[in-house]
Amino acid sequence: MGLDESTPPEQLTGRSPVNEVLPSSVIFQPSPSGAKSEPYGVVFTKGAVWYSESGAKPNTIVRFDPLTEKFNAFPSNMPGANVRQLDGRPGETWGGESGTNRLVVIQTVAPA
Repeated sequence: MGLDESTPPEQLTGRSPVNEVLPSSVIFQPSPSGAKSEPYGVVFTKGAVWYSESGAKPNTIVRFDPLTEKFNAFPSNMPGANVRQLDGRPGETWGGESGTNRLVVIQTVAPA
């Protein structure tokens, strides 16, 4: 039974569309830096998953391509970078290094 705007509130208690969808499989991919990588700040953009390995020393931004199952790692050149947020726009992925008071941009296509 689907839910829509006409569904009475008493039928919504304890239910959400997420609870109605069961995955056919769940796949776990180990992060390149291993057991202490502590993935954080995940964003999906332009067909790839980007995240920060907050436990890696140095802090590393990682790109994962789910089609090829290949990783690209971009370690910070400064200790204590602490990338917590990522976002992107076409051809770029941006992060804030809160521990170094700077922004980082990874260009994924050559600038025009």
